[in-house]
Amino acid sequence: MRVTVDRSSVAAGDDGESHLVELEVDPALTLGMLVTRLRPTATIGSGRATWLVRIASRIVGVHAQEWGETRLFADPALRIDTLSDDRGRLAVFFEYLAQVDPEIALARYRTGGTLSSDERRQLTADGLAAGVEADAIRDQAASMERYAGAEAIALLEDFGLVVRVHSARYLRGDVPTGDGRATIVIQAYDSMAGVSWNGCHLANLRPLRHAEQLAVTLVGAAWREEARRPPAVLPAPVAGWGATPRGDRWFAHWVEGAVRHDATFGTEADLATAFGRYSTLSLSELAAIYRA
Repeated sequence: MRVTVDRSSVAAGDDGESHLVELEVDPALTLGMLVTRLRPTATIGSGRATWLVRIASRIVGVHAQEWGETRLFADPALRIDTLSDDRGRLAVFFEYLAQVDPEIALARYRTGGTLSSDERRQLTADGLAAGVEADAIRDQAASMERYAGAEAIALLEDFGLVVRVHSARYLRGDVPTGDGRATIVIQAYDSMAGVSWNGCHLANLRPLRHAEQLAVTLVGAAWREEARRPPAVLPAPVAGWGATPRGDRWFAHWVEGAVRHDATFGTEADLATAFGRYSTLSLSELAAIYRA
């Protein structure tokens, strides 16, 4: 019996070559026996990837790279020749769900539900974040190397930050605010540092010192708000400062000696403008402004 196995693309440019594979199998195989022999022809570097398994256009289970297997919710004892088309062929397709939690996908599709595009995007973002944090917790236990510097951590803790995870490439902490608690994450992205606040990505910055500066402004502002103090007053922007809009982002870059400085912000121009007010300050100078 002829079985065709195909998959969806996992990244831009991934469709340069066909992913289709054809196999000859015993038609007496059961569905459970067949899926133990099949897996997507793609491996994701993070070790986490979720796939819907469609056989004859019917969703029959979920395959997860971290599981190393397919978990069926169709009858595993079903003979595959009962699913073949009128030419005696059977089509198997792995539909990529990116980093959606496979347990969530399994529970939803097992009961006949679906995941909308918006749900898939959000669950993928959640899954990526959870994976990064899991890696950071493991790295934190394996090495004493830490991403943000000791001076920055001391200042942030002075403003009430409680460090939850801190590894060689990742920092997450919580800080009290007027509306409860907020979470800040500083995470390495190649040579840049990304800063997120309550799950919202704010900026990518280089060198790391600029991410530490942004963290001090965020945590310092939350500390002042919690203490019912007025907002801190930052100095005027440095002479010639300006961020350039491109598309839906704001960019700034300059070079000092051999050091390249880069700042990429999202759609909020206020973040880019404020950066020009403190980008040249030392961490202690900036912290003094928020303590004043």
